[in-house]
Amino acid sequence: MNRNGIYLIFWLLLFPVSAFANQYVPALVGGLNILQINQCKQKYEYVCSTPWKCLHKKQMAKDKSCIQATKIVSLTYYLPTEIKKYGAVTVFYVTFPADGGEIYYMVDSKGYLIKAKGEHFPASHILPNKNQQLIFKHAHKDCMACEVVALEKVVYEFNPQGVYLRNKLGEIQNERKD
Repeated sequence: MNRNGIYLIFWLLLFPVSAFANQYVPALVGGLNILQINQCKQKYEYVCSTPWKCLHKKQMAKDKSCIQATKIVSLTYYLPTEIKKYGAVTVFYVTFPADGGEIYYMVDSKGYLIKAKGEHFPASHILPNKNQQLIFKHAHKDCMACEVVALEKVVYEFNPQGVYLRNKLGEIQNERKD
């Protein structure tokens, strides 16, 4: 095994596929109501400089149509930038205003918020047993400004009802030139 292969194995052991504990959120049971969240977002985006300030002023929390949006802000500090449905699973990401960084999350049908490791919305694949896989691509870098060291695919699996089952590391591509 060459130096790059050893480096990749060391890196992957240091940073596991998912270090974020999936969090049960009763307000998210049954999935996200995308229309309500987007309406809430439009309503409060211009009233407050950040959704977090609206939440602290209890404006969003008092608005019954903003229950899910309020929960998302309380857990991620931001309203979703974009939301997509994949059957019974919903995927969204939040964007950090300071650096434009994005973090992806999934919500399963039981109301679990799952932090995903990836940079773009996932590809979806239905298995013969009807389970659904959401496959995120993730670029490993030594630092934010550094070149990509490796590309990995992280696979999240859900049953046909949209309940999260497991995640695993998929294919890894070495991107180092040395």
